[in-house]
Amino acid sequence: MKFTLTAFAFAAALFFPPKAALAAPVSICTEPEFWAPYNFVADGTLEGLHVELVRAAFADAGEEAPDFHVLPWKRCLERAADGQIDAVLGATWSPERMQQYYFPADAGQLDHPSRFRISQIEYVVVIRSDTQAPAVVNAKNLPEPVGVPFGYMMARMLAKAGKQVTAANKHGDLLRMLNHGRVDSVIILRDMAEMYLGHDKAYANLRELEPALWSTSHHILFSRAGGVDEDRAGRLWAAIEKVREDKARMEALRQAVQKKVKACLDGDVICKF
Repeated sequence: MKFTLTAFAFAAALFFPPKAALAAPVSICTEPEFWAPYNFVADGTLEGLHVELVRAAFADAGEEAPDFHVLPWKRCLERAADGQIDAVLGATWSPERMQQYYFPADAGQLDHPSRFRISQIEYVVVIRSDTQAPAVVNAKNLPEPVGVPFGYMMARMLAKAGKQVTAANKHGDLLRMLNHGRVDSVIILRDMAEMYLGHDKAYANLRELEPALWSTSHHILFSRAGGVDEDRAGRLWAAIEKVREDKARMEALRQAVQKKVKACLDGDVICKF
């Protein structure tokens, strides 16, 4: 009997390995900058709609909870490209990135949102009220110097268009630079523009231009050198789509995140602006 039980246990270990042995938790990095409501650090904890969406999708897919790392954006991309981290949260498609990361099949079709996005992000132009708005909002017509978030591909795009570009790490820094006349326009996330301009009287002299300058799908992209192969990545993208398309579930996530954003703005928790 003892031999039989031992043999059975050995066979069970072979055919039914522990869950962790089947698939280790996915390591994901994102930047520490205040990028509400999508990701931000509050009281030392990573929060945000992208974060909660990914957690929910991973749970639905039967995955372990992801292991999040907060790193400067450039270092995040470098470590993921080297396979030290499995995935990057909140990145856009580019031909260069395709060489190092797995993207959803439709990510490169930029004329419409990707089915497997974590969100569709709009970037808007903000100017001072005393600055003449361009007749048409496009990259070539922006008042310059143009302030942009540091490390974003839009800086290269604007430089190619012949624009003078100044970069800053934080959206708040860009708006302060605009307020003080160091730049004549800035390009920032629509949600951030509306949050700052609607919440802080210091920015009453600024205005947001319509329409949005760019609208782009943001994804979780998986390193080709990491621990997630393309089949597993596909299952996770499909789980993300399912959660994102569930309107009631997404609204519950948004409301929960919005309370945390409000706590940041009201000073009830320590947030990195």
